[in-house]
Amino acid sequence: MKITDIVAKLSLKCKKQEQVQQISFSEREVWFVTGCSSGIGKELCQELLKRGFKVAAGLRNCSRLTDLKEKYPENLLLLELDVTNKKQVNAAVKKSFEYFGKINVLVNNAGISHFCAIEECDEEEAKSILDVNLWGTVRMTMAVLPLMRQQRQGLIINMSSVCGFEAFAGVTYYCVSKFAMEGFSQALRKEVKSLGIDVLVINPSAVRTAISAKVNFKIPKIKEYRDILKESIYVFENEIECKYSKISPVKTAAAIID
Repeated sequence: MKITDIVAKLSLKCKKQEQVQQISFSEREVWFVTGCSSGIGKELCQELLKRGFKVAAGLRNCSRLTDLKEKYPENLLLLELDVTNKKQVNAAVKKSFEYFGKINVLVNNAGISHFCAIEECDEEEAKSILDVNLWGTVRMTMAVLPLMRQQRQGLIINMSSVCGFEAFAGVTYYCVSKFAMEGFSQALRKEVKSLGIDVLVINPSAVRTAISAKVNFKIPKIKEYRDILKESIYVFENEIECKYSKISPVKTAAAIID
């Protein structure tokens, strides 16, 4: 590569950074985050509130964030939310808008995982993963878009995964949901960019959270698949990612905000 090409690339990178820095606080003041019970979602809420942002936190059990609500009574709105329930989604978005007067950022973080050999996977279980990870994201996006379109401003952040561009055996339908999210996000960005709405996709690797302990985990009954998936089985049984991952959920949350 020529030195002139390197300089041109660095100049472009600096220009993009300057463009990001020009975004005002008011344009990112109110965040709606789903899946806030634990992990990245919870850490993101905490970090946002520390920095003075306002947060509408969607989670199935609001009591999980009672302590945080007591600490930030005005800036935190707790919303009972199951992203598979369209009526609940619409009601939560409406309540958030009425409380804060706007929604600047939507973070589609709610998600579930599943470990099972394809041949042994029940169709309804596979559908449930897509219902949360993909259609939950679609429902939330559909509910927020009219508000952002009227504001002529907004940011939608979709929490994908490395599994969104590299599939792994044993977590097939989780990968399917994340591959689909990538396509949805790319198409969405092209549709709404001219309306002042941007779309950001986050693709973390194994973050040090307890998600592996919450996976619907099924050891294959068929011997061939137990042998094929033995390394993955060991990882899930012993919660290796949760215990030994070098990626901190706190730093991940900070990186998303930055």
